[in-house]
Amino acid sequence: MYDAYEKLKEADINAYAVKTDAFHIAKRDLKKAKKILNFHNDIGGWRVEDKKVVPVPEVYGWKNKEIPKIPIYKGERIEVQDEWDTEAICKTAIRKKRVMIRAKLAGSGKSFIGKHFNDLSL
Repeated sequence: MYDAYEKLKEADINAYAVKTDAFHIAKRDLKKAKKILNFHNDIGGWRVEDKKVVPVPEVYGWKNKEIPKIPIYKGERIEVQDEWDTEAICKTAIRKKRVMIRAKLAGSGKSFIGKHFNDLSL
């Protein structure tokens, strides 16, 4: 997302708003954006939502080119000592504040860990 934003900026394309996985750009800049970003309807592609009504940028309280800095976070791999110790995994996640629980295979316990946060008495 950050790389795509940088490409838009380099091409002098204003991103008026940033949402989870979307940029709001002016319709006049669409041709330029299609030249620098990968537009397609499959997973990982950018697409155009032209049936949605989006408020003009002033509604967001931003003026042109006043997009806030997007921080770059450095990932840190946390090795789990005991994969069966759910509470220890949750406490480590709480201590680190921002974590993404990942595993190579389905059924590895990612959702179980997430649900266990409700059971903790911290």
